[in-house]
Amino acid sequence: MGAMEMSNPFWPLYLQGLVHDRALLSLAGAGVYILPMLGVALTSIWWGRMGDRVGHRWMMIRALIGLALTQLALAFSSGAVEVLVLRFLQGALAGFIAPAQAYCAALTRRRQRYRLFARLQIATNVGSFLGALAGGALLGVAPFFWLNMLAALACTSCALAVAVSLPPLQGRARLPASTRLAVRASGHASADLAGRQGEGVPGWLRTTILALGLLLAARMILQLPLSLYAEQVLQFAPWQTGLSYGLVALGFCAGAGAWARHFEGQQAVGVMRVQRWLAWGLALVGCVLGAARVPGWFFAGQFILGVLLAATTPILTGLVSRHTPAVRQGAVLGRLQSVSQCCSVVGVACGAGLLYAGELAHIYFYVAAAYLVAWWVLQQVRPPAASGS
Repeated sequence: MGAMEMSNPFWPLYLQGLVHDRALLSLAGAGVYILPMLGVALTSIWWGRMGDRVGHRWMMIRALIGLALTQLALAFSSGAVEVLVLRFLQGALAGFIAPAQAYCAALTRRRQRYRLFARLQIATNVGSFLGALAGGALLGVAPFFWLNMLAALACTSCALAVAVSLPPLQGRARLPASTRLAVRASGHASADLAGRQGEGVPGWLRTTILALGLLLAARMILQLPLSLYAEQVLQFAPWQTGLSYGLVALGFCAGAGAWARHFEGQQAVGVMRVQRWLAWGLALVGCVLGAARVPGWFFAGQFILGVLLAATTPILTGLVSRHTPAVRQGAVLGRLQSVSQCCSVVGVACGAGLLYAGELAHIYFYVAAAYLVAWWVLQQVRPPAASGS
């Protein structure tokens, strides 16, 4: 994540040197973020199913090689269309997070899945933060070419590390008979999933995945407008804008471990009850941020927003993993990743649309409304009463 985030925040700056028409620049600037998400959304389920068959370790290696090759190609790109095509291919060929989650889930007991996904998301947040800082520092002394080259080298190193350091796990076709029998008799959760549903995902978990996607969409509304909001509405200096970004990640890292421990012993019904209250809390914090004009209050709100977000996406991902049979982890987590990316695209597009409509000053109130939509979907989730750990 750190390798990819070295260049990710600075693509609009790079595109300014390639596209001189303002309308086309806006279109390319949105596309450079949306197209990788679309690539991941279109291929995650397929890669996940393949991981269930051949092993998720191979899928991690494949994804890292795909990232390395596309970053290398991007280093030598010379046109906006070329950049956009390569960014789409990057999303389609990569998709590292879903196989990494499935691989880790195979090594972790079901009752510890919340802690696992919390730690994984802490790692991605820390990587994003440090990668962006490193990329900004490097861009001050070197051309954009070197950001992509170093990212390609880092991804290649990661692929070698996975190949050398991580033990292979048996694929679905090679599971011993005793394991297959254990999966069939592993209790209410696995039976609920492996039974009457053709895709192995019961209705309440499909609704949970949708709610998780909507929570991500609400968060992604701010992807494009936040820096403009901080500069134009709050009159922030650049360092204050950077701090606003970082405080959400800091709050996420501060709260993720505690939330995971809190939910660890709870049944699915109790988890969903708390998630509904969290959605209300996120909407309330969004309204406070929309009304805040004092830097201290805004910074505090951003930190609290991160703390509350730490109790949503990693916990819901852990809930899905806990109630998915071992032989279906790749396919189901791939579907979750696909839905998440589609919803993230919708969130980015909504943020761009609100920006175009002149609603920048009210952007946080729209974010609050989006969290209320997620709350309504969470209301529709009805886990079976017996669905424990």
